[in-house]
Order: sequence, then C-alpha cells, then structure tokens
Amino acid sequence: KGPEGPLSGVTVGLDPARDGGSKYKTEGKFNLEFAQKLGAYLESKGAAVVITRDNNSKSYSNANRAKTIKDANCDIALRLMCNHISAKSTGCYVQAPKKNKDFGQSLISAYSAATGIRLQAGKSNGFETKNDEVASKCGCPCVLLVMGNWENKSDRATIEDEEIQKKIMDAICDEILKQMQN
Repeated sequence: KGPEGPLSGVTVGLDPARDGGSKYKTEGKFNLEFAQKLGAYLESKGAAVVITRDNNSKSYSNANRAKTIKDANCDIALRLMCNHISAKSTGCYVQAPKKNKDFGQSLISAYSAATGIRLQAGKSNGFETKNDEVASKCGCPCVLLVMGNWENKSDRATIEDEEIQKKIMDAICDEILKQMQN
C-alpha cells in the first residue's frame, strides 16, 4: 500500500507497449522506463500500480498483458507507446474502445496541452475507436496513449525531456482522478 494521497485505494495498470521482442527496441525501452517513472509517481500519490512487464529483453503477449491487469483487479489501465510513421510526421492520440471515449478524449487533450505535441491528423479530436486485446480483456477502463512519433526528432525530444515528463505525469494523474470520480 502506498502513502495516503488523492489516488489512495485506486489500482492503476500500466502497460508499456512494444517490448524487446519487437522491432522497436529503443522505443520499447523508453516505454518501459517511462511506465516505471509514471508508476513511482502514481504510487507517491497513493495509488497501487501494476506494470505489465519488468524488462525489455523478452516479448510479452497482449493476452498476458491483459491477464496481468485483470488479475490485479485494476480500476483503470493505461497503455503507453510511441508511433512510427515517418520522420516528418508528428502527433499524439489515444486508441480505446468506444465505451472509454470520454476518458480517452479528456486524457489526450490534457496530454497534448502538457507536451505541446499536436493531435495527430486524421484522428477525431485525438481519439481513435479501437478494441485491442488488452483493452477488451483487462476488465477495467483502458486506453492506449500514443505519446508522439518516435521517428520525429521534435516529438522524441519532447517526450524524453524530464521537465515535460513531470507535466505529463501530472496530467495523467489528474485525468485518472477525474475518471475515478465519475
């Protein structure tokens, strides 16, 4: 149990996508490191945190990721990754089942404001309806936050900046709090 705080009693599942079993090794490593930082931050706010993987050296199936979140009885889950489009493309967005649209749109608005990364073109207000295996089977509200384009130097520098990461963590914490109060 974490310290008392605004997230006391809330269990958050974090799923750093694209692990060492994929072709996205540097991004997978970043996703894991950011999930660990975010997890420690949320714990400091009182949350119990479950992270679906603890290393970047092996592949984790989506079924195992969903099972980890479900078995921990998470109240809410957040998948974290970056996009790989082209060096010229930029943008962030959220993918989630339609039932999590309000949470997803609120989260991506707060994320975009915290980072200055624009919403990716072609997504409706930064939201894309998609029922992925983790979101469908984890047993709690779950969204996939696409933090930016890993191939774009500006997006990558932004999400790797520690001061901006603090703003991101604050925004995510606030959005989890709002979701838990609904």
